[in-house]
Formats: sequence, structure tokens, C-alpha cells
Amino acid sequence: MGIVDVKMDVMRESQWKKWQRRRNISNPQQQKPDHSNSASPAVAEVGSDESMEHELYWAAARSSLAEFNSILESVLARRDPNESLNDVVRRVSPLGNTLLHVAAAHGNSSLLARIASLSASLILSRNRDGDTPLHLAAEAGHATAVTELLSGSCPMVKNGQGNTALHEALIRSNEAAAGILARQDPVAMLCLNNEEKSGFYLAAESEYHVSRCLRILIEKCPNFVQSRDEAGMTPLHLAAITGYMNGVAYLLTKFPPATVVKDGSGFFPIHWAAKQGRVDIVETLLKHSPDPVELLDSKRRNILHVAAECGRTNVVVYILKNVECRKLINARDDDGNTPLHLATMNWHPRIISALTAPPMVLIALRLGLPLLGVSLTMMSVGFMAGVYVVVSNLHWLAHGVIIMGTMFFVPLAALTFPLCLPISSDVLILRYVSYYPFLLLMYVTNSGTTSQARP
Repeated sequence: MGIVDVKMDVMRESQWKKWQRRRNISNPQQQKPDHSNSASPAVAEVGSDESMEHELYWAAARSSLAEFNSILESVLARRDPNESLNDVVRRVSPLGNTLLHVAAAHGNSSLLARIASLSASLILSRNRDGDTPLHLAAEAGHATAVTELLSGSCPMVKNGQGNTALHEALIRSNEAAAGILARQDPVAMLCLNNEEKSGFYLAAESEYHVSRCLRILIEKCPNFVQSRDEAGMTPLHLAAITGYMNGVAYLLTKFPPATVVKDGSGFFPIHWAAKQGRVDIVETLLKHSPDPVELLDSKRRNILHVAAECGRTNVVVYILKNVECRKLINARDDDGNTPLHLATMNWHPRIISALTAPPMVLIALRLGLPLLGVSLTMMSVGFMAGVYVVVSNLHWLAHGVIIMGTMFFVPLAALTFPLCLPISSDVLILRYVSYYPFLLLMYVTNSGTTSQARP
């Protein structure tokens, strides 16, 4: 809550008064609200159905302690005889904010203790977005209010978006409030919100915050480098995902074995670095990892599989230049796919070109393609010659076979001739010239589909 909430409440002041007058006229003997079955403090809902007086709202937002007490006494003097002090202070704004929410959101820390003393349950109450007063103080960046509220609040409580107060502080780049919350409970850094982002992940998105958070967490909890979030990720996984190179280097100095720890999806940190295209992080992790052949995910895919599938050409080129990693090129996953298969299935021509550049692959292709062309040609000639021998006694039919065979053989020879050449072309037009006649031929022979990969 901030300026927008204030404006909304100002616009609704007249509606509050009219609604209260109508309510008093239509039901003068209104019963006292029953809070006997209210939710537990950890999940307390918003307060009374009565709307908060606008005088109290503004007092909580901007007044001093003396002014607030004076206004509160004035409101209590006008209250319904059936209402208690607790009922008055638990009234809410149209957004479901209690007096404590309002004071916390506006950073009026001088009133927090006073308002909390009026009704202890307010400190864990929620507005219509599921925010507690601590959420609003952290969101607004009021460090003093955050410190005051932490004495009675739980920093692990989540709002409607699944955010803890630490999430809200990091999302709004409120470093002071985030630092206080991280020191109070380091475990909150590993708590996931509805978008499956932990506090550490949000901090790592901005290197300005993560360096301080890392120092705070490791000072407070040295075993943090070995901890996991709800998705099974370690801090090294999160640093690799967000591309935080300095964090990766720092975490490796604290706990090098983290390079061989899998997360909940079966990925090592180096798999995430490869997936994100971070060559610098891949290079650093390889220096602290065992044989890269051993680094397989739950589908038995190595880092070259992941980079090829995701189209990370820079990572593929780096791996192929690394002598220790070249043996990854022919590795197969659980489905029998090599990195070349995955690059082809996901239409990554540059990676296909890179993967077919090694000498042994080129030699195999240059030997195999001409043999394919010769085989197709010989099969066609053999079939035509056999039919001609069978019908040779019928001269008109034999001539017809020769004519039809020639009409088929000439286009086939034109198509297979490029396969016999020792060179290939990178010109897209020439590739399509070869591709579409072959596709037509496959349709004619009923042996192809439109799902064939394009050049």
C-alpha cells in the first residue's frame, strides 16, 4: 500500500460515511461481531466488517502518538455502546487494511507498538491481498517499521502471491529492509513464491543485492551454501541460472562439492549454465567438476545435449573446442538421442553445422552421401533393366518401359548427383532446390511426410 491506496481511500471517504449512516438507520440494534471463531493468528483474516473511520486512517498514516491517542478517544466516545475497543481498532479500509497495516505502509513506526497493544492479533492480520503489516512495511522499504514488526511477526508468512516480506523487499529493491529480514531468518531466502522464485533468486537477478545477501547469509548461517530451496536447488544452482558469475566464484570457494549436486529436476548447476548460454560460468564450473561425461541429468543428458536442445551456439562451440569435452558429441541420452539429434529436432541449423564440423563426422558424411546417391541410381537402373527383359518380346511395351524409366531416371540422377560431390553449399536457395524435389519424390513413393526437417 502506498500513494495509490491513500488516493483510493480518500475517494471513498464520502462512501464510507454514507454507508455507515445507511447501516445505522437500517439496523440500529446491530449485533456485536463475533470473533470467537476467528482464524488463528498465523492465518488471521481481515478485521471487523465495519469500515474504518477516515479520521483513524489518517491518524494511523501521519499523526504522532499524542494526536493518534486524541483521535482514538474521540472515535471511542462516538462508538456504539455494544462495541468494544477491540472492535473499533479491528475495522478495515476498503482494501482490508487495519490500522496497523496503514501505519506500517506509511512508515509511521512511532504508532506500531501502540496500535499492536490495542489488539495483539493485528500484527498477524491480513488484508484482501493476504498481506500482513510486515509485508507492507517491507514493500514500502520502511526499515525501522520492519524492525519493530519483526518482534511479533513471522517472516515466513506468505501473502496471496506466495511472497514473504523478504520477497516483497527484494522485488521493490529495498535493500535495507531486505537485509534486516535476511538476518532475522536466513531460511526465508530459500522460500519459493507462486512463481517458484526464492528470495535468493530475486536477489541474484540484481547483483547489487545478492552480494550483500550472500555475505549476510553465510555470516549468519555458514551451512547456507549447502542448503536447498523447495525445488531442490542450492545457491550455486540459482547463481548459475541467473548468470551471477561473481556469486558462482564466491560459492565455489566456500563449498566446491556443490558442482556435483543435482536439483529436483535432475540438473547439475552446469546444466543450468549451459541452458542459459553462460559460457563463462560453464568454463568455471568445468574447472571444479570431475569428468564432464559423468555430469548427466535425470534423462542421461550431458551439457552438450542441453546446449544443443536449447540453441546455445556459443556453449556448443566452446565445448567442441575443449579437448576434454569433445567425447560428449556422440553420447546418447535415455531416448537414444545424440546432441546432433536434439539440435535437428529443435531446428538449430547453426548448431547442426557446428556439430558436423569435426573431421570424423565430415568424413562419414562425405563417404555416406555419395554411396547413397549411387545406391539409388543403381536400384533404379536395375529395376528398369529387369522389367525390360521381362517384356522384351513385346517391343511396344519394352519401348514404353525404356521411355518411362528414362523419364524417372534423369530427374533422379539430377537429384543424386549433388550427393556425390565432395563439397556442399551454404546458399539457402540451392538447399531448397535440392530439398523440395526430394520431398516431392518421397510423396510420390509414399515414404515421406510434411514433418521432415527443412534445410
